[in-house]
Formats: sequence, structure tokens, C-alpha cells
Amino acid sequence: MNLRRTLFVSALILLAGNAVAQPMSPARNGAFPTAANRLVGLWNINVTSGPCLGGPSRSFVSNHTYHAGGTLTDAGRVPPTTRGPGQGIWEYQGRGRYKIRFQFNRFLPDGSFDGIQEVRNDLTLGATAATYSATIYTRVLNPDGSLRTELCGAANAERVVI
Repeated sequence: MNLRRTLFVSALILLAGNAVAQPMSPARNGAFPTAANRLVGLWNINVTSGPCLGGPSRSFVSNHTYHAGGTLTDAGRVPPTTRGPGQGIWEYQGRGRYKIRFQFNRFLPDGSFDGIQEVRNDLTLGATAATYSATIYTRVLNPDGSLRTELCGAANAERVVI
């Protein structure tokens, strides 16, 4: 009898753990409960980035919203005169890993167009899908499309929950 109760309690714990690890629910938020969609939602991101060849880095915060189906919206928290909103795509690589690519327009303080910034991330989702870490590679392009600089860095993020 004691073994039966232990097995029952163990099964309940496993079910509860799966519910925490997979927060997406079609009934609650419309997302299909697949492994890829564990990333779906709003994230607060802390980024550190600098020239890939060396030099000073800078840290800033950002927000990403990952949408079911593989798209994302980026809202960097820099003055609105220096960049536009970002849009991009994501792809599930298996085992909690994702490839991300997004871009946004850059502007000078007078509002004139200053090129495009293209960002690629290799992202690893935490075991409970509440955090992630990422490596970052960025290309800053001039208005004519030529390469201005390359930036490298890292990011850590926390999911925004209700």
C-alpha cells in the first residue's frame, strides 16, 4: 500500500513539473503546446555588447515578444530617435536551443536614416522556460548597405509573467 501511494505522489509531482516547464496552453493563450513554443511570450533582456575585435562594451535592456509560428517583435530601450522597432524570426533547434534573427532601422538624432542593424542570437532556454541565455552577433550596416561594424556579446533574459 505504501509503494502505491509513493508512486501516486511521484506521478503527481512529475505532472506538476511538466505544467511549470511548459507554460503555453491553447486554452489560456492560444499557443500550441509544442516544445518549440516554450519560448513564446514576453521577455525582459539584459544585453552586453561590444566590438567583436575588442574594445569597450556597453550594457542595456530590451524586450522581445516571441510569437507562436516563429516571428518576434523587438523593443530596445534606447531613445526613440536612434532606432525603430525590430522585427524578426526564430527557429527551434531542439533541446531548448533556438536561432534568432531580427533587424531594425537606425536613425541619427535629427531623424535621418542611418542604416540597419541586424542581430543574430543563439539562445538556450532554461529548464523551466522562465529564463534564457544567448550569444549575440550584430552587423551594423550603413545606409548604402555596406558594413560599418560588427558587435559581439551575450544576453540573459527573464520571462514576464502575469
